[in-house]
Amino acid sequence: MPYVLEGLVTTLNEDASVNLAPMGPIPTLDAEGQIQELIFRPFPESRTYRNLIAHPEGVFHVTDRVLPLAQAISRSFASTSVDWLPTKTIHGRLFPDACQAYEFRIRNRDETGQRMVLTAEVVQSHNLRPFLGFNRGAHAVIEAAILASRLHILERNVILHELDRLKVLIEKTADAEGRAAFDLLVHFIHAETQQTGNHADSARDD
Repeated sequence: MPYVLEGLVTTLNEDASVNLAPMGPIPTLDAEGQIQELIFRPFPESRTYRNLIAHPEGVFHVTDRVLPLAQAISRSFASTSVDWLPTKTIHGRLFPDACQAYEFRIRNRDETGQRMVLTAEVVQSHNLRPFLGFNRGAHAVIEAAILASRLHILERNVILHELDRLKVLIEKTADAEGRAAFDLLVHFIHAETQQTGNHADSARDD
């Protein structure tokens, strides 16, 4: 299985506002271990895909913050409240609370499958602050976020069972931000599955 690096992607909307989306690209490393290429697999209906087709540049961010991930998944992230940082090489924006950021340009597109395959070249990298890592509670939030992104695939009872299992880790090990992020995802999952029945539309934007 390929190595998938979970993070956040910023792209620009038609009105030049910033779209922040969870994304799990496959990175390619150079001889020095630096990311030189990213392979994205967005769904064709996603905002990120539409933005990258219109403007094939963006920024991939690695962060140790789980609340922005939960907010992006649940469509509750307020981009207008963020003091975005300027990019150096592309026309885009940097998420200020990331640890590392990678400006990229799309070089190749494969639109023959259900998931689009976009191959991007990293043209500028940033080390914004140290990566502090994740505890078990943060990992539980990430797993809950993945469940929230798969509402259109997984059975509702499977999702709720997994949430119950993850809740134990949250109660034992999560900090205040982890608890807030998990509660946001749980509320979102319940609202989406109750509204649409057994399955819901995917919230994931990759």
